[in-house]
Amino acid sequence: MPVFRLTPYLRGMRDMGIDDAGMAEIEARIVANPKHPMICGLKGVRKARIRRPGMGKRGDGRVVYYVALGADRFT
Repeated sequence: MPVFRLTPYLRGMRDMGIDDAGMAEIEARIVANPKHPMICGLKGVRKARIRRPGMGKRGDGRVVYYVALGADRFT
């Protein structure tokens, strides 16, 4: 499954202290199991929690993503 990194995503990851290797690890976990909770009203957009380096549970970050099922459908 292709992963598209948008500028706000890249900026947010870097602001949270996550490097390219960390992003690749997070993306691989999402691709392997894209079944995180859906965000109401956003037609299939999902939210995953991620660990931030040096932070406890309350310092987790969030990644918002969607999985394209076809040419014009998202889930």
